Amino acid sequence: QSVASGDITVYYNALPTSSLAPDVARSYGITRSGSRILLNVSVRRGVPGKDVAVPATVTASASNLAGQRQELRLREVRDGQAAYHLGEARIQ
Repeated sequence: QSVASGDITVYYNALPTSSLAPDVARSYGITRSGSRILLNVSVRRGVPGKDVAVPATVTASASNLAGQRQELRLREVRDGQAAYHLGEARIQ
């Protein structure tokens, strides 16, 4: 999914860490578990296909149905010209 403002687009998705291949999880220091999700956020400028990663400060939190809130620690990962902000959270 994504949200855009002007020429900046923020792409984001969340997936269970158990769906990651073991070697991919290991290479990024991600704990594979059925009770953990990975949040992946990317901030880009320009039109899709010609867009570029831009420096960004990304913050995120998760909340449960009882309204309890958990701040996620996001870390930036660079892979060539791409930059991702990754964070993990526990789920039930």
